[in-house]
Order: sequence, then structure tokens, then C-alpha cells
Amino acid sequence: VVSKYTQFSTLPHSDLVRILIEMGTIGILIYLFFFLSVFFISFSDFVKKKFTLSDAVFFAIFTMYAILSIGTNTFYHVVTSGYMFCCFGVWHKMRELDISKREAG
Repeated sequence: VVSKYTQFSTLPHSDLVRILIEMGTIGILIYLFFFLSVFFISFSDFVKKKFTLSDAVFFAIFTMYAILSIGTNTFYHVVTSGYMFCCFGVWHKMRELDISKREAG
């Protein structure tokens, strides 16, 4: 795809450029929206002091994944991205369980 739509024959070393080439502007906007929404939801909880130790750990994992994804093709490797999305799902479920526990007790 890269050699067909650009003047370069090798793959870019950035997930952002790769997604832009392969999926277009809409693809890159969805990708960035996902990361920014996770970041801002987590950051707002940190500011409001509504977080647990697991939130801090998952946020650190998420931040490192986002930083690595900017400069390398981390997202491209299905093994890595699959584990990360499962990790995000576990994080979300743990947050919801914590919220329901706070409301009940």
C-alpha cells in the first residue's frame, strides 16, 4: 500500500503515518480519538482523586503503549495490540466494578 500511494517503497516507522496511509484521514482520527478519550477520562479521574491503584497501573501501561506507538509499529503487530485492547477492557471493567461498589456501599 505504501509504494502504491506514496513515493516511498519501505514501511514508515510510525503507526500514525502508517494508519494515515492505509486507512486515510478518518482512520487516523478514530485512532487518535480512542487514545485521547482514554487519556482524558483517566486524567480527569486523577484530578478529581477518584482513582485506585489499578487505575494508576493501567494508566502507566497505556501511556507507555501510546508513546511506543508513536515512534514504532507497535499497533501494527496484532499480538501487541490485542493484548493491549484486552488490558483496556479489563481496566474498564475494574473501574465499573469499583464505581458500583462505591454506589452500593
